[in-house]
Amino acid sequence: MISYGLEEGLFNGSQVVPCVFWGQVTPALSDAGALTSASLYQQGDYCYGGDGSASFGTLMPDAIGDLYMVFEFMNSSVNPEVAYTARRVALAPGLFHDGGLILRAGDAPTFDSRWGDFEATSYDGPTKDDVWFAGEYSNSGGDWSTFIGKDKYCATCN
Repeated sequence: MISYGLEEGLFNGSQVVPCVFWGQVTPALSDAGALTSASLYQQGDYCYGGDGSASFGTLMPDAIGDLYMVFEFMNSSVNPEVAYTARRVALAPGLFHDGGLILRAGDAPTFDSRWGDFEATSYDGPTKDDVWFAGEYSNSGGDWSTFIGKDKYCATCN
């Protein structure tokens, strides 16, 4: 399964805002390793209302197919921050469960026009089941900084 997140601008009912166009594709390979076909498994738009902005989404599934996305969030009253969301594999395709959780809040408005180069997710395997996130936020000086954190679904939780 190949997971992707792309930048897009969508009209959210009040204005055009940055959103993440995300999805997963299932490739088929020949015995020689050549791509023979691919099918779209799921896709969706991850957007906010008002002037909320979701940007630079990066996705990673865990061993059972739960999907995690780290992204940057900001609006006119929230400094650029690192956020993430996740979806259980059993959820209807094309949807995430919620509006995301803050991994690291931004400290100040940013002056930096260069943004979005350092987002990543990584799954560390079934013995730990942690998914690691790296993303950017605006530090107290208004420049970008990188924050790293982790999460996992609890196998015994509802």
